[in-house]
Amino acid sequence: MRRLLLLVPMIACGTDASSNLELQSGSFEGERSPRLSGTMMAWNDATTFNNGYQERDEAAFEAVASEAVFEAGQDLLGLSGSDFLDAVHAFRFGDALHLRINETDSLRQGDELQLNSDEGNARWQLAFKLGAEALNGDAELDDPRRGFRLPGRLVATLRINALSRDSSDRISQMSAELELRVERCPPSEHNRGEGEAYRPGSLKAQLNFSPMSERLAEHNLKLLLGLSPLPLPDNNGFEFPGFTRNCRNNPRPPID
Repeated sequence: MRRLLLLVPMIACGTDASSNLELQSGSFEGERSPRLSGTMMAWNDATTFNNGYQERDEAAFEAVASEAVFEAGQDLLGLSGSDFLDAVHAFRFGDALHLRINETDSLRQGDELQLNSDEGNARWQLAFKLGAEALNGDAELDDPRRGFRLPGRLVATLRINALSRDSSDRISQMSAELELRVERCPPSEHNRGEGEAYRPGSLKAQLNFSPMSERLAEHNLKLLLGLSPLPLPDNNGFEFPGFTRNCRNNPRPPID
């Protein structure tokens, strides 16, 4: 039996299906504040490309937020060269957050999703990075570990505050609250306790999702990453620049 759709008031949005991240608090070691309020893209991941587009057995939901600023509803190939390079530069070297929720058919308003990256969670994945830091012109030393911060252990809670669906039962609007804590990975065979590479801290943010075209979102995401805009096979395993496997256990959301 088809369930009733939940109609909820949401932030008004235009035809470009705008989504946004409102940072409520955030502080990391070294007086570092996260910069994630540029452009957010959100979409229903309903199809996969395996020698042609195919419907997924269960749709997922994805969102990417960064400090890069561009028009989410526009093909980035339509930008001028300088505007395109500005967006790519900010995305690749700046702060960013990427989340994926699987099995969205069963997602409900009021759900609270928990994640500890040491254990992972098949229901949802989260990747986070603090970008590179500028080097002073008179600096005598340059510690390469300051180029990209290691995310460390991620402990996160995602609360679904409001949710509505379209006639195809896909998410049409959603708002959520994210609480994220980043901890230093314990020393191990893979981690020598490189303190300078970590920036422990925490953030709290309000996320307002209005999904855009899946095809355009994934097309633009691959352009921002410097990949081919052509469809790529499912589960291709490409990694975001600056994202590392959080204490080597938490899987990164795929780009497909």
